[in-house]
Amino acid sequence: MTSHDSGNASARGLVGVIGGVGPAATVCFLDKVVRLTAADTDQEHVELVVLQHSSIPDRTAFILGTSPQDPGPVMARDARRLSSLGVDFIVVPCNTAHFFTAEVEAASSVPVLSIVDETLDEVARDGAVRTVGLLATSGTLTSGVYQRAAQARG
Repeated sequence: MTSHDSGNASARGLVGVIGGVGPAATVCFLDKVVRLTAADTDQEHVELVVLQHSSIPDRTAFILGTSPQDPGPVMARDARRLSSLGVDFIVVPCNTAHFFTAEVEAASSVPVLSIVDETLDEVARDGAVRTVGLLATSGTLTSGVYQRAAQARG
């Protein structure tokens, strides 16, 4: 059990969420966390600290080279803020924002859970899958985060 709270939720840890890079993606993620958590009471739900930081510079525009404003340093600063609040790990619900994961990881003293790795882990669970389709923004496709991770796994 962590020191920041008590009850069943604390056994799972305090989750830090870098949100706002895709405000709707963040809300969708939070909705899924609530709906998919096996909880009989409010107190059994996952403890989260959410930074809904929608003024982070546009990640797709930076990746595509149409904006010089780099969201990486802002996301790294948010990771440090979450770390200072005692989170046990950090999630970023936006696929495109995973282009900046290395910078976020370097700034944080806690692990950053990768939506890319989790997705590929799920695909790998079914050994029969040979082709995977990816619905993504132009920023996600251009960044190559899924392609590189999939190639690294063979």
